Amino acid sequence: LYDWSVAVFGMFMSSITGMATSTAVGYSLVFSTAVWGALTVVPVYLMTRAAFGNKAGIVASLLFAIMAGNISRSVFSDADHDAMVLFFAVWSFYFLLIALMSVKGDKWVSGWKNRKAISSGIASYFRANRLSAIYAALSGVSLAAVAMIWTGYTYLLVIILVYFLVQVFINRFRNSDSMGMVITVGVMLSVAFA
Repeated sequence: LYDWSVAVFGMFMSSITGMATSTAVGYSLVFSTAVWGALTVVPVYLMTRAAFGNKAGIVASLLFAIMAGNISRSVFSDADHDAMVLFFAVWSFYFLLIALMSVKGDKWVSGWKNRKAISSGIASYFRANRLSAIYAALSGVSLAAVAMIWTGYTYLLVIILVYFLVQVFINRFRNSDSMGMVITVGVMLSVAFA
C-alpha cells in the first residue's frame, strides 16, 4: 500500500511538473513521511480529546508534532513507511476507543444456557449499538491498512488483546457484562482479517 501510494503520487507529480517519472517518484517517497507525519496530528488530537478533553488533545497533538521520534523520520532524514503506519495505527486506536465509549446498554443476554436468549440478546445488542459497530469496523479497516503496510502489525494486535484481557478480568471483579467489549473487538478483528 505504501509503495503503491508513493508511485501514484509520483506519477501525478511527474504529469503536473514535467520532471522525469523516476525523479518525481523519488521526491514523493521522501516527502511522503512529512505528509503522513503531519496528518497523524489529527487522530492524536481526536483520540486524546475523546479520552481526556479538548486542552489535553491540543497538548498531545503539539507534543506529537515536536516529538523527536516523529521528526527524525521526516523529510530527507530516514524516510520510510513508519509515518504512514503510525497514521493508520492511531486511527485504529481512536475508532476502537470511540466504539467502546459508544456502547449502550448493560445486559443483553438474560441467560447463557438458552440459545434463543443468546441470539435475541446479540440481535438486540446490534440494534442498540449500530454506531459502535460502525466505529469498530472502521478500526478494523485502519488495522487492515497497517497490516498491508507493515509486517509488524501484530504488535498492534498484542496491544489490543492485552487491553481486552485486562479489561475483561477487571469487569469480572466489578460484576460488569463484557459482551459489548467482546463484540466490539470481535467486529474490529473480523473486519481487519477479512
